[in-house]
Amino acid sequence: MLGVDNIPDAPRGMYRDGGIIDYHFDLPILQDDENDDGLILFPHYTDRIVPGWFDKGLPWRKPREANVDRLLLVSPSKQFIERLPYKRIPNREDFPFFRGRDEERVAYWNEVIEASASLGEEFLEAVETGAVRELAKPIADLMR
Repeated sequence: MLGVDNIPDAPRGMYRDGGIIDYHFDLPILQDDENDDGLILFPHYTDRIVPGWFDKGLPWRKPREANVDRLLLVSPSKQFIERLPYKRIPNREDFPFFRGRDEERVAYWNEVIEASASLGEEFLEAVETGAVRELAKPIADLMR
C-alpha cells in the first residue's frame, strides 16, 4: 500500500493507513530481492494471527506456515495483560463501556500506555543485546 509523504502540519515522514492492520492476510510476503533473508516485524496486540477480519474469534483459522516463516510477531504476554486495569488491552468497546465517563476512559488508556512503554524498552534492549534470539519462538509453535 502506498503511503502519503510529508502531510502538511504533521511531523515529516511517511504515513500509512493503519486500518489495514485490522486484517490478517494469509499471503506470501513479497521480497524485494530473491536473496533477501530478512524478517518482517509485526507488532500486534495479541499472539494470534487469524486470516480474515481481525475480531472474529475463529480458532480454526490459521495462516499457512510458509506465509509467516519470516514474520517476527511481537505481542504482549498474557501475564502482562493480566496486570493491566480491567485485565485487558483498551479497545473500541471502551467507548460504550465508559459512556459518560471520558476522564476515566482516558486515564485508563494513559495507564496502559505508560505500562506499555516498558515493553518497548524491553524489546529494544533484547534486540541490542541479542537476547531476542533466545526469546523468539517459531510462529508455528503459536499456531498449534
